[in-house]
Amino acid sequence: MDLITRRVIADLEEGNEISEELLQEYAESNSEKYAAMCEEIRRRSNFTSLRFHRLDDMVESIGLLNASFVHIVLMEKKNKLQKAFPR
Repeated sequence: MDLITRRVIADLEEGNEISEELLQEYAESNSEKYAAMCEEIRRRSNFTSLRFHRLDDMVESIGLLNASFVHIVLMEKKNKLQKAFPR
């Protein structure tokens, strides 16, 4: 997640421990926590609206035939970034 999302989550959780499980709740695009996070980012940024694209929607919209390959590549990049920038 981006820095702004982590800042907003920390503020919304008011000092509670930010676990991986909690982050997964915020990552689920159909959850109330996700909606609250997006609204707070929108408000802080003074945007009139804000919406994030989901990976599966982006893959479908640009017509990639092998979405599982794209997913594998993105997960590998995520793992490399996590190793390079541990929390």
